[in-house]
Amino acid sequence: MNEVVELSREELLALSVRFREAVEKILGELSRVPSNLDRFPRGCCGQISWMLGQILNDRFDDRVLYVSANHCEGNGSHGWLRCGNIAIDVTGDQFTDRPAVFVDAPDSWFDQWEIDEPLVGPASYEMGHDLDSDRVYESVCALLNN
Repeated sequence: MNEVVELSREELLALSVRFREAVEKILGELSRVPSNLDRFPRGCCGQISWMLGQILNDRFDDRVLYVSANHCEGNGSHGWLRCGNIAIDVTGDQFTDRPAVFVDAPDSWFDQWEIDEPLVGPASYEMGHDLDSDRVYESVCALLNN
């Protein structure tokens, strides 16, 4: 039986910050950024959250879920991760007055989002749908493993 690794907010924050830094580094080095990531962090919340979710779930036994939500006033959608009562958002700075990386119990900002229920299972990044994004994911993983 696999030992269940306990997650602390500090560990999740540290990994999330390292992930965000790795994404920024890799995207900054590319001569051609994949079209679904070319406005990072804007419009990339789903793709980036799936990537981080996969990395976290590989380390922490599939306990990180992807959250998809629509704005209460119809002002778009957003995606982030959840681990227990902790929200993990690494593209929050696409919104005014939000940090680039948020890892904590949801604050009042999250109240404006209507979460799509039910939440899908553990967050996972599926390789093979977008080869350019797959290369970004692999490069980010390589940086994180160094």
